[in-house]
Amino acid sequence: MKRIRKPLFLIGFTFVSAAIIATGLFFAQASDKKKAVKPGKSQNLLGAPILVEDFSYADAALLTDNGWAAHSGGGTNPQTVTAPGLTYSGYAGSGVGNSVLMTTSGEDVNRSFAAPVTTGTLYASFLANVSASTATGDYFFHFHINASTFYGKVFIRKDAVNDNYSFGVSRNANAGTGAVFTPSTYTNGSTHLVVVKYTFVDGAANDTVSLFVDPTPGGAEPAATLTATDFGAADVASIPGVGIRQGTASSASTQRIDGIRVATTWADAVASGGPSPTPTPQKANVDMNGDGRTDFVITREIGSFLTNVERPQRRHAAKGDRMRARHAQMERKSADDAQAGSIPIEWWGANNGTSGGTNVVWGDSGFLDSAISADFDGDGSDDVAIWRPGPPDTAAFYSINSSDLTYRVQAFGQNGDDVSVVGDYDGDGKDDSASFRCPPAFGTPGQCYFFYRASSNNPTNGITYIPWGFGDSFDFFVYPGDFDGDGKHDFCLQAINPDSPEHGVFLLQNNDATYSQEYVHWGLANDFLAPGDYDGDGRSDFGVVRIEGDYRVFYILHRTGSMRAAQWGLADDDVVPGDYDGDGKQDIAIYRWFDPQPAFWILPSNGDPHSAFQYGITGDVPVASWYVH
Repeated sequence: MKRIRKPLFLIGFTFVSAAIIATGLFFAQASDKKKAVKPGKSQNLLGAPILVEDFSYADAALLTDNGWAAHSGGGTNPQTVTAPGLTYSGYAGSGVGNSVLMTTSGEDVNRSFAAPVTTGTLYASFLANVSASTATGDYFFHFHINASTFYGKVFIRKDAVNDNYSFGVSRNANAGTGAVFTPSTYTNGSTHLVVVKYTFVDGAANDTVSLFVDPTPGGAEPAATLTATDFGAADVASIPGVGIRQGTASSASTQRIDGIRVATTWADAVASGGPSPTPTPQKANVDMNGDGRTDFVITREIGSFLTNVERPQRRHAAKGDRMRARHAQMERKSADDAQAGSIPIEWWGANNGTSGGTNVVWGDSGFLDSAISADFDGDGSDDVAIWRPGPPDTAAFYSINSSDLTYRVQAFGQNGDDVSVVGDYDGDGKDDSASFRCPPAFGTPGQCYFFYRASSNNPTNGITYIPWGFGDSFDFFVYPGDFDGDGKHDFCLQAINPDSPEHGVFLLQNNDATYSQEYVHWGLANDFLAPGDYDGDGRSDFGVVRIEGDYRVFYILHRTGSMRAAQWGLADDDVVPGDYDGDGKQDIAIYRWFDPQPAFWILPSNGDPHSAFQYGITGDVPVASWYVH
């Protein structure tokens, strides 16, 4: 373990680019809310916004590239993001992100919820700033049922005498056949808070739709400004999304909208607030020089006993099969101890955007060492580190401090532990040794635990253990991260949804004084897990990666409730999430290890074109995949 080559030196590289196409695909199946629940018990959780859309995308970005789908006029005068966002005093969606410019005669788009709403009450609030309107009037926002059925239509109509305009609403009628309107008291260029409400009522053709204009954010629900009076059409069975529409030049208005919040309660839809303080970005994955960017680092096993068939199986099989393969490797290693110590691990790396890099021999695959990316010494740079399994008091983390190139050994864990949960659990800026442990597979189910050794306020060097999950080591997959933005890692697992075995469910226990719990439906049970903060709000999101045909598709549920999907990479690529552009948001990325010239392929969060960084040789393992399951 002392074979260290110092000083670290730069490895040569070249920069290339190519046309991997990322497509905006939508995935709907999520809901979350803080509530104490027991792991393994299925429960539908309502409340909290079920959709938040602040158009936090690059200026001129297409909505259809960012989670929205065209249902009419696709590609014609497409709806695009425009800067800046709209502001409205006291409203939670004020001044966040950009807005969307809606003109006339073009593309209409919709965005689905995580799950359709079928009962109770549904509110959709948004900001609108009108620049022009027509005396005919037309609707521009609605609850989207399908490509041709819209309810809760919101209208704008110009005054017959001057440029003032009125707002209108209907259940599903058009302007001249049943919509009702306010007086024409609203002026161009002003921003207004608009809320449309749909209430499911028992019986036939009696569901109600109401409109509120300029209510007080954070206040109690007031009397409606308007209530729709058209009851000719049947009630809807469910509402799966919202839509925004550009009508014809003879009837439609021109406006920007922003700050869409959809919820089943008034308080969640019309929440007070405004821009939050600038969030503290999460630490970039595999940042070896502390500049806030993920670096290009791979490990290479010298003389590995894994065959060319076993290596891709280990990377790309179903999660259960990958776990079984890991157990088989351990049994194989135990049966032939002569191999132990015979497979050194080389680390090779190039810093992202600056000169310098890494080359060191550290670890031994013969001992089943696992590469870890963590900042154990708290200097802001990740250390070269491995964890070596073994019996209690023998298993240990071995790391090279990036601050002074000394090495550190800390006994921790035991055979069968999952150490990809290493992170900062005490909020002191240093990553802590940590692991997750369940009873062995195929044995008797029992209590599972998170273990960590705090690096501050821990004079006895003790280990904290948190019970979470009940089963065996095949029942849960860890999903590390800080989900509430307090600077401390929380305790999160993915399990099979007991009510729908093909689907996954995330079980989150927050690392706070109350250990509050959340139960989040997202993804399929066999998806790969790619944790990280993809929108830069300082909170980890729920990211899963699915192999669909020959490709990988990323599905991300942000903590705000908004969603993103993108096809990126081939089925055999490694998933290597990280902040490669240094903007505080985790980027979607893969490593194509099987090409004659392997490369990192990156879909940046800042809107820049995709890029590729050629690095390594066929079969290398990217360190950035260390916490991907």
